[in-house]
Amino acid sequence: MRELLALNVGNTSVQAGLFLGDRLCATGRWLRKDEAAWVEGIRGFVRKTRSETPSCVAATVVPKARSRVLRSLRGLGLRPLLAEIDLRVPLRVRYRPRSSLGVDRLVNGLAADRIYRRPTIVVDIGTAVTLDIVDGQGTFLGGCIAPGLEVLASALHTGTAQLPLSDLRRPRRVVANTTRGGLRVGLGLGFAGLVSRLVQASVEELGGDVHVVATGGGAPRVAGDVPEIVEVRDALTLEGLARLSSETGRTG
Repeated sequence: MRELLALNVGNTSVQAGLFLGDRLCATGRWLRKDEAAWVEGIRGFVRKTRSETPSCVAATVVPKARSRVLRSLRGLGLRPLLAEIDLRVPLRVRYRPRSSLGVDRLVNGLAADRIYRRPTIVVDIGTAVTLDIVDGQGTFLGGCIAPGLEVLASALHTGTAQLPLSDLRRPRRVVANTTRGGLRVGLGLGFAGLVSRLVQASVEELGGDVHVVATGGGAPRVAGDVPEIVEVRDALTLEGLARLSSETGRTG
């Protein structure tokens, strides 16, 4: 049975998953800056495999972190292949230029195209929010990009003289009677409204029945306030990486 480690290295976090055959049997997410934690987490995944050197495929949108991540993985005895460097994502791409498209977005598109086989919008909620849209027939159509919730909170704090950094807790009421409460309302509900409107406009432009799935570290927090999202699939990017490895027939 094929054993595969898949890693998605983002701006804020590292997500990893262990696949046994087609089954995802373990996942983890750690802060990227806490290298000791995510290396130890991946070491634990390796211990669960029968092979001393399981296959490994990775994606990263942080070029400056690439060499360090590869070095850490090789230190665990892994031989990682990188999406769009070692493995080209098998989708037709309308985005121009293709080189400017984040590899995580392509991998999301691959997973959505292969899993759902219908027009799909992937709402990836992380440091940034991206909408990644596929037509269900092997074509990545494009999408849009917006700031993530933590980025908005940080910008509001650093760009003003007196507003504190919001803790982003869910507001208890809309008409807030404290500054911190007002920030929670404005950021929480405002951000959900931003995501909702982007999805609505995209569905209108596509002009038909579209499946909407959310992924990313912020998806569980936000999806319940965005009625257009019908499914949260936390490991979608990892599933895309596993399919990429399988379809290209290459393993690390």
